[in-house]
Amino acid sequence: MKGLLWFLFLLFLDVAIPYGVLSDYGRITGAFIFWTVWGAIAVASIFFMTRRWGEER
Repeated sequence: MKGLLWFLFLLFLDVAIPYGVLSDYGRITGAFIFWTVWGAIAVASIFFMTRRWGEER
């Protein structure tokens, strides 16, 4: 359940930041920094969510 909430939070940020916060920002650097940081967080999240995949409980 915690993973689903984190996914929904990342999805919300995926839409809200570029189309809301950065919509009035005229330079590409804001979007580039956002997507770089967001991508790193998404990759790290997948790593932490799947690191124990297949282990017996």
